[in-house]
Amino acid sequence: MKQQILALSFVITLFYSCSSDSESAPEAIKGEVKVDYRVDTGVIEDFVVNTDNTVYYTGQLNSASQNLMVFNKIDLDGKKSSLLNLDKSIFFNNRLSYNSAGQVLMFTFDNAHSDELFRFENNFSEVKSFYTVKPDINAASIGAIAKNDDDTYFIFDYGNMAIRKIAPGINAAIPVAGSGLKEVKDGFNTEAGFSDIYLMAAKNNVLYVVDGLAIEGKQNNIRKVELLDAGWKVSTLISTTTDIYSSIAVDSNGDLFVLVQKKGIYKLNQQNSTLSLYKGGELKVQIGKDHSTLNLNDADKMKIKGNDLYLTGNMFAFTKISDFQAKLLEAGK
Repeated sequence: MKQQILALSFVITLFYSCSSDSESAPEAIKGEVKVDYRVDTGVIEDFVVNTDNTVYYTGQLNSASQNLMVFNKIDLDGKKSSLLNLDKSIFFNNRLSYNSAGQVLMFTFDNAHSDELFRFENNFSEVKSFYTVKPDINAASIGAIAKNDDDTYFIFDYGNMAIRKIAPGINAAIPVAGSGLKEVKDGFNTEAGFSDIYLMAAKNNVLYVVDGLAIEGKQNNIRKVELLDAGWKVSTLISTTTDIYSSIAVDSNGDLFVLVQKKGIYKLNQQNSTLSLYKGGELKVQIGKDHSTLNLNDADKMKIKGNDLYLTGNMFAFTKISDFQAKLLEAGK
């Protein structure tokens, strides 16, 4: 009798366990991509994915606070936290980066502080200037930045129309390439010329830049800067007057992905220097138990950290998709 009761108890426990699992597990839909999280952030100025995959971003506070910007974080579970309000008169038009110690860096352009790097300190409760780019022929002005694999950074120095490599730890600014003239010209070192670099992405001393104007009808160029025996070689890979490049990012394999405005995510073919559509349009997504869609054509900012994709845009919330290439491949089958 006791054995029968124990057997019945086991069957009942198993039944409720299976029922609970069935209720908690969302129904899978063919072609759907599982999203780690989506967070309502409002309009984002820029964001960075730190060493521990925490996201930090700057953005608008609200319409009533015209003179302030936010500096917030999103943790690994998608929980948003407010950290600091920034003076918009100083930090408007900012871009973020980070170092190996997990400190978030920021520069701001088009004002009197455009030659400085700022750093968030004291558990992200304050921001201080910690590095000033040395002048070359003219005063320096940072127009774009890309972290290299070590704690060095490529910057586009708009004041001197050149790419320089900075190492804040030893207070050094090393010339990379640039003639000092406003021109789109390929070549080595100071033979090469640049126009208006506004996007950069680097990996293993290979740098990709978008050089031109993010305005419809104006020329935009994707260019590659790499260190060879003869020095830093600058090559123009793609030129267009019909597309606007919103973001560029390099994955763990060194492949370049490009976010094309209103068209989605493209990938560079390294063999023939062409862009092909990687994923665009409406994407079916699963967020927890919910099913929704994400229109990649509405994205305006993109970062790749390892194999994880981070996207944001004015038309949808901040989104993380881990192991994105495998998930997008599976969804397309």
